Amino acid sequence: MHMSLETHVVEITEDTFLELARTTIVASGLMCEGSKDRECDAVLSCWHSYSCHLMLHRTETGRDQGGYRCNLKKCTTYTRLYPTKNELHDHITNFHMPHTRALPCPIRGCRKGPPFSLPTQLISHFRTSHVDLEGHQVDRTSDLFLQSWMPFHVSNLPSPPPPPPLPHRAAFGTVLVPVADGQRTKARRSHKRRMPQTHILGQLM
Repeated sequence: MHMSLETHVVEITEDTFLELARTTIVASGLMCEGSKDRECDAVLSCWHSYSCHLMLHRTETGRDQGGYRCNLKKCTTYTRLYPTKNELHDHITNFHMPHTRALPCPIRGCRKGPPFSLPTQLISHFRTSHVDLEGHQVDRTSDLFLQSWMPFHVSNLPSPPPPPPLPHRAAFGTVLVPVADGQRTKARRSHKRRMPQTHILGQLM
């Protein structure tokens, strides 16, 4: 289950708690394990960005050969071919992500300790420590949660004011100066001296 970016209010369930953890920033960062043919020094911020990054370490084969091969350094099934990217991503989620502590408790102030490796461990923690939140509607931008990688779409912000009208006539080099008190935009001539074209070309060469 994936939370929609169109809303920043979620109902706390086991599924949304897991999704919140997958986008919660891991303070220590998540170092890429690299691929079999090259090293990688990338450090990712959360479970979601880390799993997406690992997808980059893949080998694409021709359509007649099967599709995609996992090329991660620690992969023990690198000879297997996956017909689609979704199947390869499932492989990374199920076989590579559990080796990384990338699932922190998303609740601010929780003294659980280091992040979890498995979703089942996180859900068990939710059941024993935060079950009182279940069913509550909570704003994802509230101080209840740790900082998230996920951007928020806030729909209740006022629309910006329209730009001021442009003058009907303005000479070349005119600078438009917007006025904060809502008066008409004033125009003034720029006193900056124009350099000869030949001199400008000489600087570029």
